[in-house]
Amino acid sequence: MRNIPDYLSEKMSKLDIAVSIIEDESGEIETEDVSRLVDCHEELTEAIGRYIDDHESMMRMYADKLAELSDQDDPDFF
Repeated sequence: MRNIPDYLSEKMSKLDIAVSIIEDESGEIETEDVSRLVDCHEELTEAIGRYIDDHESMMRMYADKLAELSDQDDPDFF
């Protein structure tokens, strides 16, 4: 995947590992496995929220900068 922050990639990997542990075991799924999977999912959800917040902040910054630049008196700017 491209341009994924390390903090998000780390959480995705952790969830993949938790899923693979559950898939590798035959028979019943232990409560501990489900708890681990839920914890990983919650951490990933928080990381995705952070990623969205970071992206929105960056887009606002770009929009502000573009508005600032478009207010210049130079007609040949664009």
